[in-house]
Amino acid sequence: MPIKVPVSALAGFDESGESGSPAAGDSITLSEVEGIVSSIDGDTAEIEITSVNGESLVDDAMSERDALLNSAMQEDEDAAAY
Repeated sequence: MPIKVPVSALAGFDESGESGSPAAGDSITLSEVEGIVSSIDGDTAEIEITSVNGESLVDDAMSERDALLNSAMQEDEDAAAY
């Protein structure tokens, strides 16, 4: 399942120690991915990725609003489970 992230979040160093951005087909490792659980369906969680390698994928106002909305939805789901 592909995700879209800014190329600048993927910039790093290659095997020779030179900095650069990856090209199509390159293998990468994302060392820091942050997200919000947006829903749970049985044993599967849907996660909205909010940042990669410290670079935000959404603007701050939108992510704060979404975080509050997701938190409220999770509380509703938790309350319904009891």
